[in-house]
Amino acid sequence: MQGSSRRISVNSVSANLSGGDGKYLNMILKPGAGKLYSPPMNQSTVIRILPGVNPDNPTMLDPWRLPTNMNEFGQWFFPIQVAESVKDPKSERARTWVMHDPYDRFYDISSNPLMMIRSAADEGTKKGLPFSVGWASLLLPSGPYNSPAIPAKPKLCWLVQCLLMSYKGEDFQTPKGLAPDDSAQFMLLKPSVYKNLRSAMDERTDYRGDSSNVSAHFVCGDPIALDEGSYVTIFTEGQDPRRAGLKRTNQFTPGMLEAAGRNDKTIKGFDVFLEKEYKGFSADLSSVAEAVTQKIKDWSSCVNIMSNEEQVLLVQDLYSGYPSLLVYALDDRYGQYLNPKIRAEGLQQLGKTKVTSISAPEPSWADVAVPAAVVAEAPPAPAFAKPALKSFSLTPAKTISSEAISPPTSGEFVPEEATNDANNKVWQNIQNARKAVKSRLPNPSED
Repeated sequence: MQGSSRRISVNSVSANLSGGDGKYLNMILKPGAGKLYSPPMNQSTVIRILPGVNPDNPTMLDPWRLPTNMNEFGQWFFPIQVAESVKDPKSERARTWVMHDPYDRFYDISSNPLMMIRSAADEGTKKGLPFSVGWASLLLPSGPYNSPAIPAKPKLCWLVQCLLMSYKGEDFQTPKGLAPDDSAQFMLLKPSVYKNLRSAMDERTDYRGDSSNVSAHFVCGDPIALDEGSYVTIFTEGQDPRRAGLKRTNQFTPGMLEAAGRNDKTIKGFDVFLEKEYKGFSADLSSVAEAVTQKIKDWSSCVNIMSNEEQVLLVQDLYSGYPSLLVYALDDRYGQYLNPKIRAEGLQQLGKTKVTSISAPEPSWADVAVPAAVVAEAPPAPAFAKPALKSFSLTPAKTISSEAISPPTSGEFVPEEATNDANNKVWQNIQNARKAVKSRLPNPSED
């Protein structure tokens, strides 16, 4: 890939940043790659972050920090710009996906279809264009979380692979992601989480010795290494579980967002703390290192990154009720990927009979069979019973025993994020749509 590098600098990625529930589909992971979680409000989450694969030598694990530069992290996290909960204004449907490949240092976020639609809606509304009636509603906060149908900008998040110790305030008898038949477990760390996590990891000791002894320079030691590590507890600001006896004053409800108008000074985010033990469970995974290592995945094998042209299919499906906006925003660059019926309706609403400029030869739409529904509705997630959890049954030993790695029993908690499995059928429809469109269209121009 042009402009790509196998190693990501967290500093360069941060500098490059610019610009629910119900029928919700999270498309960050590839189908079958694992289960994805996000920390809930008002309930603590405990994870043990795992190392990543070394991008320069895939047979090895990457270190927490680079020995040659302690200010740079290894690849234990994957920084992604996310289009979060992009809503269909006609229904409760929402989609979340990765907007581009973070390895591509020259990616222009303004070329992303979703950002182009946001820019066009802004422009049309401000200029009062006659065909922009209704566009303003897509920019205004609405719904239970008071968010616009078109996000104002992408959100930079960190994706980590982990063992899940506690979720929504409940402990797992066997850490999720450890048993042989467990899928890989991933946690999406949003800005307040990863910023506070990085702050905790950056706290220095007074040690001024050998620079190759990286962990000695930091209070947390090496929180990622299999033979040391730390547990990361994520909690809503003001609800530190270590101070559980104190009155909580930051209880969160969706109504608070309505009242506060998403005032970040009023609505708290998340905070974290690191510990070497969790309820007598050591973060040292030496005794199960081989089993854990077999679970660790290369980011390229599990993160779903769609091209801009593929993302056109998503935004077209979400905003199909606004043909004029789709054509006004996307026709010059991505017109060949729009559904011909939607495109024709949009051109008519704009008062155009043909495209004024297009980046590639216009295909003969009479020969293109585009599925009526590019992205089908996800089937409802199956209802799972949530039996009472058993408490940890641990010996005084301070390491995770290999005996703890056993198949889950019927009494174990099944995460509510099982919608990942239910959405596999949706993924198949997306793949079919991609093939149907790409097989009949000319190759997009290289911009």
